[in-house]
Amino acid sequence: MSKIRKVKYRPLTARQKEVTDLLNKLGTHRAVADHLGITRTSVTDVVRSAKYRGWKENIKNPNLKVSGQPSLVVDEDDERNTPSIGDNGLPLTGVSTLYKDGEVVMEWQKTQPEARTWLRFVEELCGRASAVDVKLPKQEWEVGEDICAEICLYDLHFGMYACGDETGDSDYDTDIARKRLLDSVTGFLQRFSYPKTIRLVLGGDQLHADNNTHQTPASGHVLDVDTRHSLVIGKLIAACKDAVDLLAMATEQIEIYVIAGNHDPISSVWLSEVLRAYYDGVDRVSVCDQKTIRKYAKWGSCLSCYGHGDRVKADKWPQLVAAEMPVMWGETRYRYARLGHIHTRKTIAPVVVDEKAGLEVTYLSSIAAADAWHSHSGYVGNQRGMQAFELHKTQGQISQFYCNV
Repeated sequence: MSKIRKVKYRPLTARQKEVTDLLNKLGTHRAVADHLGITRTSVTDVVRSAKYRGWKENIKNPNLKVSGQPSLVVDEDDERNTPSIGDNGLPLTGVSTLYKDGEVVMEWQKTQPEARTWLRFVEELCGRASAVDVKLPKQEWEVGEDICAEICLYDLHFGMYACGDETGDSDYDTDIARKRLLDSVTGFLQRFSYPKTIRLVLGGDQLHADNNTHQTPASGHVLDVDTRHSLVIGKLIAACKDAVDLLAMATEQIEIYVIAGNHDPISSVWLSEVLRAYYDGVDRVSVCDQKTIRKYAKWGSCLSCYGHGDRVKADKWPQLVAAEMPVMWGETRYRYARLGHIHTRKTIAPVVVDEKAGLEVTYLSSIAAADAWHSHSGYVGNQRGMQAFELHKTQGQISQFYCNV
């Protein structure tokens, strides 16, 4: 059941004032995003937060009452009008607002009761991580200046249990997942061309279950999992740290990108925050802090988009990337979307979008074995493995690697 919390209004932050002033001047979220060089989603998030501090756009609001008596507008639960995070840092389920003489005088933010437990859990993890004195292994290899490598770990499904005798595939558990991950990273490092930067892309569904209910968040499918959820979390974080230690010996700079999947929409958020806290102050490691569901990175004339791939049709990705990142799109010649979710390899050749060079869309395989549900549904026989790529600043993608398991 939702919890109702009374919130008093506060002045706009400097960022909110900057964005709202530009919105009043330029008229659209897209125009503000282009002006500031950020995504439209980022602008929308700032505007939502400003609205719930009392700011109003210069348009007629049909909910406002001007009769001189207070009126209550209840349950504004439309996701277009409700921010995902409230002033107390918890996910919102809805907002109720009290108006008097057309002015907002008070609001109630309804948050998920269980979210407070998750918030404390994440804060504790981040606190413990930030207290660690991190010492990376010493870089042992000489590196060049022009190469960036992408190691794409998609659909790890850490914490899944699978019995090969039942599924016709192979056994799978946390120890097998960790070994496959580290063996694949080691294999890539032996074949890379001494990249200056290596990106570790955790492309969604890092955890098989998002919480200890052991069900998928959206559909409620019951999952075959290791029920020791806290132990699974600890093992996943340790596996990520071990992978970074391997990378540290082979490159100058490590970039980590954590993408939300359909199995782990909450876990992906806290995993990113914990890794950021752990490596805070370590110059050689950075964790992407973009708030968008998709993450973007540029390397010379190359643009990479990292997404899970579960909600957008394959032929829509070029238009989506061009719309979300018009500046990066215009500044680059070679563009790639790295996606997962379907657990199999598939590449869609570049297409033409508005008479400009297009986007190569690649769906990546998974190192996870098939679980009972996929086996019973006939989703078997896919090659299990990881993929990696090398990007050259001026020549685009020059290498593609496979580590099959």
